[in-house]
Amino acid sequence: MLDMLRWFASTQIRNVAAVAGNIATASPISDMNPVLMALGATVVLGAAGAPPREVPLRDFFKRYRTVDMQPHELICCVRVPDTQGPYEFVRSFKQAKRRDDDISIVNACLRVRLRPSAGGWTIDEVSSAFGGMAPTTSRAKLMEAALQGKEWSEASFDRGYAALAEDLPLPEVVPGGMAAYRQTLAASFVYKFFVGVSVELARLAARGPQ
Repeated sequence: MLDMLRWFASTQIRNVAAVAGNIATASPISDMNPVLMALGATVVLGAAGAPPREVPLRDFFKRYRTVDMQPHELICCVRVPDTQGPYEFVRSFKQAKRRDDDISIVNACLRVRLRPSAGGWTIDEVSSAFGGMAPTTSRAKLMEAALQGKEWSEASFDRGYAALAEDLPLPEVVPGGMAAYRQTLAASFVYKFFVGVSVELARLAARGPQ
């Protein structure tokens, strides 16, 4: 989350921005919503005279710029679960036309929890969220299902890339254009995630038991 905030808007905007406002505006290229969704965040909504209700962020975005929130409700808080143990990894990604102070073309966040298995690692839990690939921030459910319970390996991720193409199809004529480029960006983020976590696993193995 902190890593993505480095590239979120500008210093002046960050000084006055609110997390709840960024969520509620439901921009399909929001930089924070993919991170919060992949982490399993929930929003707690409140209204005068009514008990609060809690909505998982993955269910909060209904369609373009529309959320599961009534006109009389406010976002009271955002709950973000802690990561569990040394083998849970989260990475966020953003590609824009400029490095600083620019909206995303595509962004993403991926999270995985691994467990040691014979000769390697098994994917116990995986979640993902992408911006700029649909009218709302979206999970790649087919990719997650293709990876869940599988060995942490290039072969598993090859199947994941194929599923991702089905999760996030873009027509040639799409708002914002650059359909093929955006699909390539989404796949490249998944590849960077695989490489980055693999490097971290190698470092952990080199240190030995802690």
